[in-house]
Amino acid sequence: MISSNIPKLSVQERIDAAREEAKFLVQEIDRTRASTQDAQLIEISSNVPTLNRVTYLKPYQSLRGHGNKISSVRWSNDSRQILSASQDGFMIIWDATTAMKVNAIPLSSPWVLACAYSPNGRMVASGGLDNACTLYRISHESIDHSRTGESGYGMVGGLTQNIVSVFKGHTAYISGCEFLSENFTLTSSGDMTCALWDVSRGSRVREFMDHLGDVLCLAVPQSQHGSQSFVSGASDGYIRLWDIRQRAPAQSHFVAHSDINCMKFFPDANSLATGSDDGSIRLFDFRADCQLASYTLPRTLRNSSYGKANFPMATPQPQYAQCWQGSYVSDIESLASETDTQSVSSLDFSASGRMLYGCIGDYGCVIFDTLRTDAVGKLEGHSNRVNMVSCSPDGMAVCTASWDSTIKIWSI
Repeated sequence: MISSNIPKLSVQERIDAAREEAKFLVQEIDRTRASTQDAQLIEISSNVPTLNRVTYLKPYQSLRGHGNKISSVRWSNDSRQILSASQDGFMIIWDATTAMKVNAIPLSSPWVLACAYSPNGRMVASGGLDNACTLYRISHESIDHSRTGESGYGMVGGLTQNIVSVFKGHTAYISGCEFLSENFTLTSSGDMTCALWDVSRGSRVREFMDHLGDVLCLAVPQSQHGSQSFVSGASDGYIRLWDIRQRAPAQSHFVAHSDINCMKFFPDANSLATGSDDGSIRLFDFRADCQLASYTLPRTLRNSSYGKANFPMATPQPQYAQCWQGSYVSDIESLASETDTQSVSSLDFSASGRMLYGCIGDYGCVIFDTLRTDAVGKLEGHSNRVNMVSCSPDGMAVCTASWDSTIKIWSI
């Protein structure tokens, strides 16, 4: 017989007890993970010589034609064309070799945040503050006369808006869109969910709900036969690895107490790099189930031999110049506190994975040695903040996009 003297807990008390138990279990999981992580990547690669300063990447094309900030850029799978989306209300497809505009697509909403290129290059997608992801079919119908814009570059394709489908269902902005294959598209949203869409039916197949904040970015591993997995990053500081055939995440990692703005898979698809608002890039490995390395610009500046003359910042400040010259060693900590607010807006790997490109606040696009975590170069040439970087699939070129409304293509 149960004694009636046992006090009954209220609903709120039971919720608080469950939260404490969940916190304890999370701490146990973190301790178990830490016990199996025997070394960091920089320790394993201590005998590997660091890369020489990267100075061989030169801008060979400058793409001009947008009239506002460029929100997103994507390479086609054959590395011949670049898709760009801008807040001027257009997506433009460029010929990466000739800098000609192949197509210009008027958008239904100018407040675009993301774009994507289909694997076969026949469709493109855009999403933004209109809470919808729109698919457009690319017109390959050329025109007899060339149109010349303000930039002086001719247009060899048409100006069409051939909408295939409009995916509606999210209750907040679309932060990212990706093609898993020709038949399926992924979207991430500020409503804390991701969604899988059937292109042919124009309907939502599955919804992925586990984040406790806005989902800010997506990453899909490259595969010739289409991927069955993806990773989402959110403002709750977590990344989650999903299998599209399941509703629950396969793996989860806590990254930082700040927004996760961008992610990119390592070329072998076993590791993932994340960029956060705290100015750090972190490398995670899904096989080891742990973090392998961290890339932070302040620490690299303190430990590297680069000076103000050969590694300048995009927007130099007087107090920073003193630190670079070494005149005021005590100001180094103030430099670190300043740069902690420089968020990472975009990142990508070289084809081999040895170099990691990261757009960090006003510093521009910095090149890191993936193994040694040192900064080994910088892509300079824009007149405003560099917010996007993308490496071509064949590894022969890198493009950067800026708030100055231009795109620069870099190569050897």
